[in-house]
Amino acid sequence: METHQITITDLAKLNLLLDQKSPLFEKSIVTNGDQKFEVIKATDIEVHTSGTIVSQNMMSVTDGKHSQVLAVADHDGYPVVPGDKVTAYWTLVRSAS
Repeated sequence: METHQITITDLAKLNLLLDQKSPLFEKSIVTNGDQKFEVIKATDIEVHTSGTIVSQNMMSVTDGKHSQVLAVADHDGYPVVPGDKVTAYWTLVRSAS
């Protein structure tokens, strides 16, 4: 499923997260004309423990005590049952300096 319904809740913190060197992010630079863009790909895998309808995927950070959602991808939803493994692929593009 793809969605164009993305909500960024804290752009500054999301950029700080994306600036980090992390094995969770696959980064590359692409050029379009005179502009350079950074393409960042991330994969999130979740095994559901209960049956539900999943309609969002979220990117968040935690400091060990609190978690903050930085980006939400909203879609029409799909049913899951306990044990279902769901893989979300995030592709983010931003201007490269």
